[in-house]
Amino acid sequence: MNAYITTLIIISIVGGLVSSIVSNFKSVKSYVNYFVGLVAVICLLSPIFSFVKNISSFKENINKYMDSVLIQESIDNSNNIIINTGIQSVENGIKNSIIQKFNFDEKEIIVNIETDESS
Repeated sequence: MNAYITTLIIISIVGGLVSSIVSNFKSVKSYVNYFVGLVAVICLLSPIFSFVKNISSFKENINKYMDSVLIQESIDNSNNIIINTGIQSVENGIKNSIIQKFNFDEKEIIVNIETDESS
């Protein structure tokens, strides 16, 4: 903010000096005043330009964050599917082994595997 105010003051001083120097030349004075005014307006609007630029980069960062969250959720879902499929395979393997070894009826055997996610 300090640099912004300093820039505006310098532009005003330089513009005033240039305008006073060319005040004897009527045809050039209007062009110089127009140019100095244009530069001053551009400097006054520069915070708006940077704000708009920051909004677009902020939007891009939000989109990147949301994409990373969705990717992480997809990875977590994939891991859960892999774990659950593995658990079901182990349960079925144990159940089939018991059925083959001890000749039990399939309806008599219940195998449940629980995971400990604390470790």
